[in-house]
Amino acid sequence: MSHFQPAHEAFTKQSHEFDEIDVQSPIIKWMRERTYLHIKKHIPQNAKVLEVNAGTGIDAFTIANWGHQVLATDAAEGMLRQLNIKKSNYKGKGNVEIQKLNFDDFGTLNQQGFNYMFSNFGGLNCLDDFTKITHHLPNVLEKGALVTWVLISPYCLWEWLFAFKGKFGLAFRRLKRKNVKAHLEGVEFPTFFYTPSEVKADFGERFELIDLEGLATFTPPPYLDWIAKKYPKFYKKLTSLDEKTSRWLLFRTIGDHFIITLKFKG
Repeated sequence: MSHFQPAHEAFTKQSHEFDEIDVQSPIIKWMRERTYLHIKKHIPQNAKVLEVNAGTGIDAFTIANWGHQVLATDAAEGMLRQLNIKKSNYKGKGNVEIQKLNFDDFGTLNQQGFNYMFSNFGGLNCLDDFTKITHHLPNVLEKGALVTWVLISPYCLWEWLFAFKGKFGLAFRRLKRKNVKAHLEGVEFPTFFYTPSEVKADFGERFELIDLEGLATFTPPPYLDWIAKKYPKFYKKLTSLDEKTSRWLLFRTIGDHFIITLKFKG
């Protein structure tokens, strides 16, 4: 059995309520809006898009409706079911294809000519070695293609604050970096945290870093959503501060997530 199986099980269990969680969370909504601004800055016109860890297809169908062609991939059976349900009801501008794709099987992807690749909200943090994907990208991307990944950062200011409550395990868990235990829907699975420089190194010399920004540096992580709901004015100030500083040298690397975009030089 694949060592990714526990993560697949956890996200399958969550798949039936995944969209509801997204709708109810002001923080996730804001993070997604910020991500879309980043994508729109870089995505080519009439793009052929490869999405990894597409989940229920929130991003896939949004991007398709901008007029693009999207191949949405995932490995969790529950997420794939939700993707197919949405496709049966989709009547947007572009097109969405769906394919089951495990990290270990990325080399079996038989489509080529993608000029944009995307993965959102830390789905790739389940991967213990990015080269399992990046080594295959020259075979599926066209020259000049752009890759945007939204990854969970190893540094989070809000989690460090838990140290003042004596919760040192929670405060500094990400600093362990490798094989950090995550819990979702009663399932435990390993996660891995990478710095932007490590991501760039795993892409290799054929890729050029062209954009990097922090996501939720001052804004709380989504699991602290109660702060946004209880203190909306304070929350608004935090998101405004993030929007002003997201590309500043320090703040783009110590947020809950970061958005990194690279260009395939060919």
